Amino acid sequence: MEVEDLTLSLQQIEHLISTQDGYIGQQNREHLGWQEEASLSIRIPAKQFDHFLDTLKRFARFMDYQRISTLDVTEEYVDITARLHTKKAVRDRYEDILANKAKTVEEVLLAEDTSVRYKKKSKPRKVACVISTIALRSVRLNLSCTNLSKMRKPALPVGKILGRNQRQLFF
Repeated sequence: MEVEDLTLSLQQIEHLISTQDGYIGQQNREHLGWQEEASLSIRIPAKQFDHFLDTLKRFARFMDYQRISTLDVTEEYVDITARLHTKKAVRDRYEDILANKAKTVEEVLLAEDTSVRYKKKSKPRKVACVISTIALRSVRLNLSCTNLSKMRKPALPVGKILGRNQRQLFF
């Protein structure tokens, strides 16, 4: 996205992100002589996504590229929650055995060991990650600002006559 003033545009975009309850995950900025560039990785709540994109376009002198894609996590979410439910049920069964049915030390240790393994293998963090993916949308934004007054002049003047053959160079 080409903008008139990179610094001002970044300030406006950061303000927009904060008003939409989003955040910047990563930001890079470069000065390349006559051109400045910035790239941002942004996370925006799903409910504000369309409004955010519409407002973002207002900052652009022109947009040279836009791609919107989706990732369906329904199957992954259902699979993870089913596995988690099954593991919790097995863990609860072992804890019941431990509390009510284990008579010997060996039975107690076996039930405790199995219960601990099921606690370690459960994936509530993975479920939270999938829920976060659903709740927030990712935006990768590349901004550039071209200042032609800072552009370098060519080393050879355009049309300079070279050598005996009287040939010209054209740029």
